[in-house]
Amino acid sequence: MYKKGKYDEALALAKQTLEIVGKIEGENSLSYASTLTNIAAIYGKKSKYDDAITFHQRALPLYEKLMGTDSLNILRPLSELAVSYVAKSDYDKAAPLYQRAVAIKEQASSFNNLLGSELLLQYSCVLRKNKKQAEADSMETRALSITLKESADQLSAIYLPGDCLNLKKVKLPFPRYPNAAKAARLSGAVEVELLVDETGQVISARALNGHSQLQGASLEAAYKAKFEPLVVGGRPVKVRGNLKYTFKADVPYP
Repeated sequence: MYKKGKYDEALALAKQTLEIVGKIEGENSLSYASTLTNIAAIYGKKSKYDDAITFHQRALPLYEKLMGTDSLNILRPLSELAVSYVAKSDYDKAAPLYQRAVAIKEQASSFNNLLGSELLLQYSCVLRKNKKQAEADSMETRALSITLKESADQLSAIYLPGDCLNLKKVKLPFPRYPNAAKAARLSGAVEVELLVDETGQVISARALNGHSQLQGASLEAAYKAKFEPLVVGGRPVKVRGNLKYTFKADVPYP
């Protein structure tokens, strides 16, 4: 259900699983922690970041207790909690989580793949948002200089959470305000999930939320956006991220 984008059904199933796992294996089991993380991820896909944070905060102490506070196995709940804070533009809370995740990766000497580069790029975005430009530049340079161990067909897209993708924009046109929506004085935000290819062109876009009469214009604008190509270790990679378009009935639009 999750991979098919049926998040409501996936959420209901995951919560049923959580209840069953709690009864069979107990609420202090690794399976219980993993299910909490899965529920948090679904809430993240639904843009319900407060709920995502709640479940990540329940999962993280369990992982720490069961796997150790400096284990590579806690990187997923640690970094995904940070991503949820970034999505809410709460960079002060995201920063120490990324700092800790980077320290764990460094201790394990595992910065040799796309996930390592992704983690450093996400942290550099948070540092930049917190106006720590020198640290952000250093972290980004480090991220882009990693020699990737993956072959070309193994490379997935790097994910830049929140509005981090905006930092890489070359062209970001605002959507037209549909006449019908304007006449009805429709307002609100539309969040669009993008896949950007190795040249910086948008090759896939889908609306995650927002009024249906505003989604079409948002997608049209998203496909016209252009971003800086991302090159890691001399190899161009795809990028995933979100854009948010806000429509206000009382504000004039071009």
